[in-house]
Amino acid sequence: MFIVCLLIFVISVRSFIKANRKSHAYKKYEFENRSSGGAVGFSSYEAGQKHEREKYRNNLMENIYLLTASSSIVGAIYCWHY
Repeated sequence: MFIVCLLIFVISVRSFIKANRKSHAYKKYEFENRSSGGAVGFSSYEAGQKHEREKYRNNLMENIYLLTASSSIVGAIYCWHY
């Protein structure tokens, strides 16, 4: 069971790093496409909505991966102790 917890930890950390890189790409896009007034420019309303949904979904996945990683550490400590 200890090995399974460590495997889940490694997978969740790797997935978090991947999601974090994608989050950085969203922030970079917003920075590069910001107007002088501070608004991010999109080609259409739908494109802006899609960007916001993907950004929200990515942030949610980052939090889920962090929760999974921390839970697997607690599980590994519990398995190691008992």
